[in-house]
Amino acid sequence: MIRLRFCFLLVLFAIAAGCATNKREIYEPVVYTSPENSAPYLKINRISNEKLELQVAVRRFVPQQGTGAEIWLVGVTHIGESNYYSNIQMFLDKMTVVLYEGVGFSETKQNQSTESQNTSTHKNIAKKKSTDSSFQSKLAYSLGLSFQLDAIDYDRPNFKNCDMTVSQLQNVFTAQVATNKSMSTEGLREWEKIKQLYQGESLSTILMEYALKLIGSNPRMIALVKILFIETLGKIQGDINNWSGLPPGIKDLFQVLIQERNNLITSQLKEELSKCKRNSRIALFYGAAHMSDLEKRLVKELNYRPLDQIWYKAFSVDLKEHKVTEFERTFISNTVDMVIREMQGKN
Repeated sequence: MIRLRFCFLLVLFAIAAGCATNKREIYEPVVYTSPENSAPYLKINRISNEKLELQVAVRRFVPQQGTGAEIWLVGVTHIGESNYYSNIQMFLDKMTVVLYEGVGFSETKQNQSTESQNTSTHKNIAKKKSTDSSFQSKLAYSLGLSFQLDAIDYDRPNFKNCDMTVSQLQNVFTAQVATNKSMSTEGLREWEKIKQLYQGESLSTILMEYALKLIGSNPRMIALVKILFIETLGKIQGDINNWSGLPPGIKDLFQVLIQERNNLITSQLKEELSKCKRNSRIALFYGAAHMSDLEKRLVKELNYRPLDQIWYKAFSVDLKEHKVTEFERTFISNTVDMVIREMQGKN
């Protein structure tokens, strides 16, 4: 069970917490299961018994009263099919402003000019494409998919980095541990493990890279791993910070990685709203795990309401082509259900 929990959390960190097709944008209503919870940003689409898809929502918000700028919550998985990122790129290029995720992109000094900051940011992005987050890039490659940082062109005039640097996150973690706030020493240890994993500085990294090579050499194994990812991400409902069954260190880590960074996003969004025109379109381009909390902030703090949404296919599995049996698919699905119930504290 411990290994299953580790794999489950790894999926969350890896792809939810990085030839275009002219796909018509289909706007759908937002359906809530209860007044207290936001609708999911990830869902599973089953096409008979032959195909399984992971879909990600892009949701539009408008002022509850009067007129004002549109706000789009653009949830994203950090690995996906190339067409997925092509469609997301075309969508983001239509926005007035895109506030995007990227820990470590902006290591610039506060007294730099805006032009200098943008130049430095773009250089940092290019550097990260070849060095940082190598685990996610290798994971994507092993599954025949693309890594978000490689697939999206961030060198756009309407793109603005809106995230904390690694050193800023480290300072937050250390300060919270010192003042006995939400971050525990266990959470700080989990943060160090995650950093080592993504920076290639741990035994776990070596073992995971070896496993990825084995997976990437077997098409059927690739299909089974994709099913695991789709089932895991597609069944996450609401804010995972509220899951009582998460290990304390992991829960503390998620609290900081999501809440603290969402504080920054909300602050910068308010600044953009104060200076933009009424017909502006502002996109918050972040991992899908951030969306539930951001949606609550838009509704409660900014008096916005959800209007409609677009669903994009992130990646899929052809069950028939890879001869995945119904027993195999059901076994993976039931196993994911069991782990999620445990994480939610329902067992």
